[in-house]
Amino acid sequence: MRAGPGRIPCRSPGPRTPGPRPRAESYERLRCEFPPRTGCAHLSSTPKDELVDVLRAVSEEPAAYTALRDAQTRWGAAQLGSLTSEARKNDLEGAPVTNASALGGYDAIAADVVRSKEASDASRWMDAVYTALRSPGASASMAPRSALSDRNAKSWRASLASVPAEERTDHLREQGTFMFTAWAEVAEAGRDRAEPVEVRCRRTGQERYGAIAQNLRMS
Repeated sequence: MRAGPGRIPCRSPGPRTPGPRPRAESYERLRCEFPPRTGCAHLSSTPKDELVDVLRAVSEEPAAYTALRDAQTRWGAAQLGSLTSEARKNDLEGAPVTNASALGGYDAIAADVVRSKEASDASRWMDAVYTALRSPGASASMAPRSALSDRNAKSWRASLASVPAEERTDHLREQGTFMFTAWAEVAEAGRDRAEPVEVRCRRTGQERYGAIAQNLRMS
């Protein structure tokens, strides 16, 4: 496949060879090959073993996982901010669905990290991630593309503060749909146009979650 902005070149997929996960230091290579300023490694297409393994390895550190997910949030908010309520159907369903799919991948990675830990350690990891994602500094490392994209990112961050602890995981898994719905309300896109996209966002996010979760369970 050709490499483009925000993508890490990958070899053609072949038989998976069981082995140890990449070292967490691979995060530095990932940051060099894929700086958040240029886009997002958004896991939105067929999951590649190497990319998934690197992201899973670095996600043992809550700060690394938060940085990756926050980069995806910034990318999604910027794409939504560039849309108008008169956008063509293909444009309206493009970036929002891609964003939801990618976030579904990050949900699967988080679930695998939690699954691999003792209950107390898993709880501490999740608390650290959630606290960082809702902090005022989240999404601040890159200037917003527009006032609308900034508002979208802030709306998502604000929603995290009001969710009970037992509902956090479910709320995170709705992020892609939430972001699109928030945009549609502000842009006055109309429910007749917004609802089909919301359905696709939710379904695509669930499908990507399932695909990457299976990939990780087999590793």
